[in-house]
Amino acid sequence: MEEKENNPYQRRHDTKTKVDQEVYVDRNKRISASSNMLHAYACARVQSYPGGRTRNFPRTAGKSAFSFYWTMIFISEGEGSFRSLSDSTRAPVRKGDLVITRPQAAYTILADKKCKIVQKQLMLVSSPIVEWMCGKGGVQPWKVCRGMDAEKLDGIYEKIFRLASEKKENPRTEISILSYALLCEIDKAEEGSKRLDKFEQILFAIRQAPQFYRTVEDLAREFAISKRTLFYLFKKRMNISPVKCLIAERLEKSRWYLLHRSYTVTAAAELCGYNSAAYFSREFKRAYGFSPQEYRQNYFRTGKDLLIKKPEEGLPVSGGRGTRTDPPPSPRR
Repeated sequence: MEEKENNPYQRRHDTKTKVDQEVYVDRNKRISASSNMLHAYACARVQSYPGGRTRNFPRTAGKSAFSFYWTMIFISEGEGSFRSLSDSTRAPVRKGDLVITRPQAAYTILADKKCKIVQKQLMLVSSPIVEWMCGKGGVQPWKVCRGMDAEKLDGIYEKIFRLASEKKENPRTEISILSYALLCEIDKAEEGSKRLDKFEQILFAIRQAPQFYRTVEDLAREFAISKRTLFYLFKKRMNISPVKCLIAERLEKSRWYLLHRSYTVTAAAELCGYNSAAYFSREFKRAYGFSPQEYRQNYFRTGKDLLIKKPEEGLPVSGGRGTRTDPPPSPRR
């Protein structure tokens, strides 16, 4: 049982041009990768008045890898537009919509010129269960969910916000339970709304646990297709080979381990499907231009992730091969 302590969520209130936001951030607890609880890094209520714009640029927070969090943005009032700075895509958003963004996603939300827009945000530290439940919705790197029970969602967000703002005992357990309820609502809304085709099933499996597919033969065997068909699908849909996809996903998963002091380079290599730490290091350096050891040492020294670019430098992308930024790896299925 979590021992009682004072509420760790700290209030921050910002007022900018046409934007007013109240945020509660938990900066006191170092998150364990083995924790079975969902951990809400922050929750916020943001009001953007007509024409107001809110921005989110990924950045690290100290040395605790807090940059690996999913953001759930519920539009409780008004309408506007969401724009991803990762791929320049955009979509209209209105009351009742829920926007999910993957870790490290950079975006802006612009209020309509005729009305304000109210956002209720929840940032969950990435974990296997968050990756699994949100990943099923095909969030790459963001997704707008519609047709959900807006009243129920609004109630969940309000309860989380109230718990974080009260100056009482530690509310992490209650907020964790409410966060899980929110994920269940998302999962329920996505269930049956989209049937994955064969290629999407394969890609989802790789992104969930690339370490369990040692060879292309393993992948072909699990999905009952020939190697030739597998190569054809990847060439047609992504213009790469399944081998390159597997390597890219393993390396991306390894980043989360490397940014935690509790894992050595050797442990990160093994957990991501490599039998040899030396081979893993060569693959990592070939992809990113520096070794795993150099990558983690720089992070522990400066608190900056070398694979995250500032928005003015271009896109917040990872890796020399343009691979994705993913949250922590999933457990064996």
